[in-house]
Amino acid sequence: MTAPRRDWLAQINGWMCEAVWAAACRYGLVFWLAMLAAILLWHSCRPAHASPRTMLYMATRGGGAPVLRADFTPDTLQMRRVSYWPVVAWNVTPWCDQRPEVPLAVRRMNPDQVQLAYDTIGLRFVYQTPGTIYGDEHALSLRHQLRDTGGTLFPYGELSWPARQFDYWPDWSSRGYADSMTALWCRQVSTAGMRGVFLDFADVRITGVSAATGLPVSRPAGFDSAYAANLERFARDLGRDCGIVVANGDAPADGRMWEQFSDPRYTDAAFAAYMRSGSRWDVLKSEAFAPAGSPEWCRVWRFTLAAALMGRGMACVDRPEGPTMLPDEASVRFTLSGARYDSTGAGVEWLKEWLGPGVRLPSGAWRADYPRGLAIWNPTFSPVTVDLGAPLWQELYGRWAPTVNAGRVMRFVTVPARDGRILARRGAR
Repeated sequence: MTAPRRDWLAQINGWMCEAVWAAACRYGLVFWLAMLAAILLWHSCRPAHASPRTMLYMATRGGGAPVLRADFTPDTLQMRRVSYWPVVAWNVTPWCDQRPEVPLAVRRMNPDQVQLAYDTIGLRFVYQTPGTIYGDEHALSLRHQLRDTGGTLFPYGELSWPARQFDYWPDWSSRGYADSMTALWCRQVSTAGMRGVFLDFADVRITGVSAATGLPVSRPAGFDSAYAANLERFARDLGRDCGIVVANGDAPADGRMWEQFSDPRYTDAAFAAYMRSGSRWDVLKSEAFAPAGSPEWCRVWRFTLAAALMGRGMACVDRPEGPTMLPDEASVRFTLSGARYDSTGAGVEWLKEWLGPGVRLPSGAWRADYPRGLAIWNPTFSPVTVDLGAPLWQELYGRWAPTVNAGRVMRFVTVPARDGRILARRGAR
């Protein structure tokens, strides 16, 4: 900015300050009450929490694929697809150490995207690349391996993965290890420009049973209390220096992820805990063992997203292939004919602000209302018909599930077993 322009802006700023001060002196209390009313009105117009919120878990797989091609050059199309998601977890290696320019470029495509640096906590894996964050963690963990009371390395208790017999447990009860890990993370993650971290607890709750003998293996005295204290300090310091902390384990965090949510064995307990928590950073995560865009993939997304909309958190459906397209209900734009799927992610806040927790209906289904739509979640094993009442509601115009999201206007909706429906308010804009 040139000097003449700075002088010009300073002069305008001075005139504005003088005008405000003159008005305050002339009108006194009336002026300040009007200012207070304007501020309150502005805050009331801001959404308390825009939904739906979807999360892309593990944006890439090993070596950066598919965002990085085989020759390690960025794939612009894949980067664009990742940019459509509101929240994305990126592996700390390679994205925080070797290729930080890639998530930065994605942030330029979508400045509103919340990026979390992903790493595992607990079981450590061998064969980490030297000179990376994973490699530094491996070198640090080798000096702090957990041993039982007999002095031998604590065994890994999973015989079905014999190739992993050389993986090991770091000793989180060691204050030195916890502080060193904190310093490593805060230095690397915060400098990469991420908004926070995602901690993946890999078998962190040690069973204390040897897989080889079936006999108990004793932990050192005081391990559990020291482990808990160090982990709490680790998460607290990460939150202070790195921002948001989301975890799928026991660490204190801004948000908790409940995995395998669509599995009937875990749905009820996970949903109850999710509703008790009430954090906007909570995540319900399911696995879809079906191709993206298939009927089963769509059903798992509807089931998970509808459940997440009962509370304040997010939905996530993981697939081994990495980033995929957004489901029909995740991003919507309103047209004269109704609400239509938007593939660019521009309509991820289409339902507008969260109005309160969902309510359980006599049928066992749940309902949550939003300014521009509603969500019905059916966790039961039977179809449920719900009277939506006035005003009339309309299905979305979907791309991936056109028979489910066909744009029909309705008052009664039938939701199949273990499924969900997300509808638009008729006439909403």
